[in-house]
Amino acid sequence: MDRLVLGCGALGTRLVERLVDMPGSLLVLVADEQRAESFRDEGVDARRVTIDDPTVVRTVAGEVDTVVVAPPQLIPAETAELAAVARTAYPEAFILACQSHDRLATDDTRGGGGTADTNGSADTNGSADTNGSADTNGSADTDDKADADDADDTADADDADDADGADDTADTDSAADAADSDGHGRANAAEHADRVLDVADETAARLLERVGDAGIRPRRLQRVLRDVDGTLAVIAHDNPDPDAIASAVGLKHVAETAGTDAEVCYFGEISHQENRAMVNLLEFDLRNLDDDADLSSFGGFALVDHSRPGINNGLPEDTPIDVVIDHHPPRAPVEARFVDLRSDVGATSTLLVEYLDRLDLALSDDLATGLLFGIRTDTREFRREVSPTDFDAAARLIDHVDQEALGRIETPSLTAETLEVLARAVTNRRVEGGVLTSCVGRIGDRDALAQASDRLLELEDINTTMVFGYTDETVFISARARSAGTEVDLGEVLRDAFEQIGNAGGHANMAGAQIPLGILLEETDEEERRTVIEEIITERFFETLGVHPAGVTTLVYDDFIGIGGHGLGGSGSDGSAGDGDGGGDGADERNRSADQTGDDQPGDDQTGDGQTGDGQTRDDQTRDDQTSDEG
Repeated sequence: MDRLVLGCGALGTRLVERLVDMPGSLLVLVADEQRAESFRDEGVDARRVTIDDPTVVRTVAGEVDTVVVAPPQLIPAETAELAAVARTAYPEAFILACQSHDRLATDDTRGGGGTADTNGSADTNGSADTNGSADTNGSADTDDKADADDADDTADADDADDADGADDTADTDSAADAADSDGHGRANAAEHADRVLDVADETAARLLERVGDAGIRPRRLQRVLRDVDGTLAVIAHDNPDPDAIASAVGLKHVAETAGTDAEVCYFGEISHQENRAMVNLLEFDLRNLDDDADLSSFGGFALVDHSRPGINNGLPEDTPIDVVIDHHPPRAPVEARFVDLRSDVGATSTLLVEYLDRLDLALSDDLATGLLFGIRTDTREFRREVSPTDFDAAARLIDHVDQEALGRIETPSLTAETLEVLARAVTNRRVEGGVLTSCVGRIGDRDALAQASDRLLELEDINTTMVFGYTDETVFISARARSAGTEVDLGEVLRDAFEQIGNAGGHANMAGAQIPLGILLEETDEEERRTVIEEIITERFFETLGVHPAGVTTLVYDDFIGIGGHGLGGSGSDGSAGDGDGGGDGADERNRSADQTGDDQPGDDQTGDGQTGDGQTRDDQTRDDQTSDEG
């Protein structure tokens, strides 16, 4: 059971009307059969039970994630009693207790008398009156006063101290009992509930936020993390980009505050100059794993910014996964104990900011800087696939960001090799209509391909670019398309063109692919190799786009296509991705990173425990000029 409403007055009814439309299960338990029947008439699962008996409640409701305690009259003493019942029945559940505390003091503490009102509640600022004496009508003892300014509206004995430190004695004829039913009852509720909310100070939206999906996810994540027996390996995708790195560091922080040791790991290398600057300047502790690394020392595994073991990471495909958090759209089933896949945000870092915020975890300057950089690169400075949630996350981070470090990360030195690749991309460009392709030959820095593809897209009348190069084992491809003026979905185009011979994927306007060369090219000289690669890659790309340029030969085409579904010549793809591109099942070349392949594709966001979702991919990311763009 996702949510249980225990007791239900007018406020509870309004909450139920909203909660019933949310994903997940809902049960209402009340002490009145007529009210239960009224809910059932509205299609709500409601039952009359003895709600003050924990055994009965648990027997009827079963396992529950969240309990909303909202007795009919919202009297603090009744709220406290039901909160105790809920906590006894569900020691691990999140309990939200609602009560009314609207009988406010009649006199301001700055006024002449400074007296509390007859029900013994404290003045709205939570302090006793300035002269420290009790009103003849009876003020509550300082321990019984809730601080009205407290953000969570929970009782705060320290805030109830007398303003001048004078002795606060209650009148012997005072309304002490009223205080017990009000302030003390509230304190009692706080002993059992995770949150005690005063309905006079909380809007319906705030309440729903706490008990809706956004509130449930962090608590489920914590439970899974606490259950990991040993060190949790937080795996970023191969050759991680800023979004993957920052997200992994953020999840490590969440795990450690839940009491679980965690280590950020990645396969491949961090080659892009901005990525290296980020790790070094922010002093992120990352562990580079070899393909033959001994994984038995880890008690669990989490994937961030991608979603399946063995795809865009060096884990065995049958590795059991505990946590998956990613923002790429689903393509294939994702199996994990906790899965949060939301493609309606622009970066996985945005999701981690939400978890940190919901769990009230402190942010270090280094982590805040990394998360903001991850969001900025994956959204291409808030210009690509950005959502209001991304802006909200950035706003929460900005006060903690080390602006000097951020500036140094964004302006690293440009290598001579990157400039050479850019020059070859310009020299070797081939244009058909608005589509530009360029083979830059042998490469050492895969990130330069993404930067070249970005820069060439700035040329007049060009709406799509694809730049590719190769090493001894692999062809790397980076492609870009303008957000406006083209109907091309590059992720789908690259999958259709190259998935049978390698790995490919990405977003609509940013994608990447990796294709193993295969044994048939081992004996060719450099010129022959370049010619074969250029013809195969270019023809497949143009053919998939529906472009039929003159002059492309097909003499070598049949030798390399469809041979066991493998790469150029037959050798299978390893699914690895380039630096920073990585999200998802393959690659999306993301900022400051090499293109990675993957297979993300449109799909509904999926969240929840063990949900299926998908891997996501990302395109190579880079910034104009020196990268910074797509993350």
